[in-house]
Formats: sequence, structure tokens, C-alpha cells
Amino acid sequence: MRRYYRIRLGDDFGNPYKFVKKCRKENFVGVYYFIEKDLTGYENSEFKNEFLVECDKNLPKEDGEDKNRRNRRLISRFGLFRMFCKEIKIDDIVICPEDNTYSSFFIGIITSNCYFKKGKILPHRRNIKWFPGKMSLSITNTIMLNKTIVEINNDPKNLQQINDFIKRKKRINKTDKVITNPDVLKKNKKLAKPKPLDDKPYYTVLINKYLDEIIPKYLVRFLNNVLPKISNNWWDKTVLEKLGEKQRVNIKRQKVSNLNGVPFDDLLYIFLQNWEKISQKHNFTYEDRTDVHNMKRVRNRWSHKSVNLYKWEDIYRDFDRIQVFLELIEARQKDIENLRKTKLKINNKYS
Repeated sequence: MRRYYRIRLGDDFGNPYKFVKKCRKENFVGVYYFIEKDLTGYENSEFKNEFLVECDKNLPKEDGEDKNRRNRRLISRFGLFRMFCKEIKIDDIVICPEDNTYSSFFIGIITSNCYFKKGKILPHRRNIKWFPGKMSLSITNTIMLNKTIVEINNDPKNLQQINDFIKRKKRINKTDKVITNPDVLKKNKKLAKPKPLDDKPYYTVLINKYLDEIIPKYLVRFLNNVLPKISNNWWDKTVLEKLGEKQRVNIKRQKVSNLNGVPFDDLLYIFLQNWEKISQKHNFTYEDRTDVHNMKRVRNRWSHKSVNLYKWEDIYRDFDRIQVFLELIEARQKDIENLRKTKLKINNKYS
């Protein structure tokens, strides 16, 4: 069963967030606890004894510290060290506060057992795969705030927010990276060279179906669900008042009274104009906002540019952006899976 932990990525000398950027860059989490010896080969009582000896040797003494106080400090650190080295498992989720405000967290999934990096910061490490972006959580439990590492499985509200965040971030599978990675395109001249699209009419019809029917349908459903939660008078406050004068005149002239009658580009505009409050309710990130803007770019490109000018890499990328946007607005898994299959066909055919 997957478990969830909060870890502070800092030193043991008063800066508990010092190494957050380095851990993010190098894809690991770690602890120190004044243990400068590899204990990965020890188990049970031997593991405990080795820790206590090593920690007692290196842990600075407090002023006026007696033997009982010393033992309590050692045992407290041992429990946390054991949690990191022995209890956390591959596929468990870790959240790490960005700073001492505890307002934003980075989230990742553990991908390795514990190992030792001699002479490095946080030498007792586990590899981690970070999810892009960061999320907001409300943590007021003083125990969770003060400990270096703590299990958070008994906080259902925050666990739900974390799981929702992870669900949104699990978007791009391995096949997505083949075309969008500039290094791959640069090295592989066959991929970088534009090719004629024999199936261009098919993909033109398909992508326009998404833009004209499928995406607006899901966006209307999403906005119908979230906008009434922002304001009781949501049609006036979150729709009409957010639109430009020309857009409002068109809607009133056509006697549109619900989102089903609003054009797709205006729906995207409404989404972005209400972004701050929508993002608070769905824990959206800055990267999510970029995905909405990318969806606008796709819509504008296919409205104004001749498809004959497109390279197949461009079409693949637009399908990918549509997939990301549909996942953001919680479309049916069936439609998302169809998009993945379409991208795979393009990749197999033209790579």
C-alpha cells in the first residue's frame, strides 16, 4: 500500500530548506542526522546500535545537556532516520516544503531504495521522480511542521489534494517525448526534415472535430461545475463581466443564456479570466495555466493557418497539447486514450 511522507530538505544547522533546489535538480531526497557512515547493510538491533554510536560521536552537545537529555535526542533522531532508510518504499509519495512558509510543496514519487553518498550533502539518499510544478497545502499540525520527516497518511483532506495534483500531472507517456524533445529532433535528421502528410485530410478532420465538438463540450461541463462555486450570480459575475464589450454584445444579441451557446475561444477566455479562483479550487499550478494558453494557440493556429503548411511534428504536438488540456478539465478517459493512440499512429508512421 502506497504511503505518504513530508520531508524537509535542509541541513542540521538551522536551515531546513537549504537543499531543496539541489534535490530538485538532481532528483533525490536525503537526510543527514550527523551519520557519516554507510548503514544500508545493517538491520534491526545492529542498525540501531551503529546509528546511536555514530550519532553520539558527531551530534553537537547542547549547553547543560545531561545523559538523559542526550539519550532522548539520540533516540528521537534514530526514529526519523529509520523511517527514511527502512520504512519508506519505492512508489511511496514524498512532499517537500519549498520554504518555511509551508505554503507550497514539491511532490515526487520514490524510485529507489536507500543508498549512501559519502562526502555529499544529505548523504543518505533515495532517488525520486518529481512531478512538474508545485502545489499549495494547508498544514497547521505542529508535529508535522517541526519534524524533519513525518508520515502524513492520517490527513485525508491533504491526501486528496495530493492525489488530485498527481493525477493531473501524469499526462505525458514515453511516446510523447520522442517528438517534442529538441535534442532528438536535432540528432535525428530524418525526424527533423519535413515530410509530406499523405493522411493530412484525415488528421485535419480529426483535429477540427476535437476543436469544434469534443473540447468545447468538456470545457462547458467543467466551467458549469466550477463557476457556480465562485459566485451565486455566476453568469453575470464570472461570464458576462469577464468578457469584452464586443463579446458581451454578441452574446446578448444572440440571447445566449448558458455556456452551451458561448464560442470556444470565449470559453477559453472566461477560463483564463477566472483563473485565480478556479486554480484555488482545483490546486492548479502556473504550468496548468500555460496549458490553457497552449490550447488557445492550437485553436488559433487551426483557425487561421492552412494545414498544408504544417509539418507532421507540429500536428503531433497539437494533438499532445489537446490531450494535456483534456486531462486538465477532467475529460473522459476514453477520449484521452483515443488521443494517445492517434499520437502513437503519427509517431509510428512518420518517424
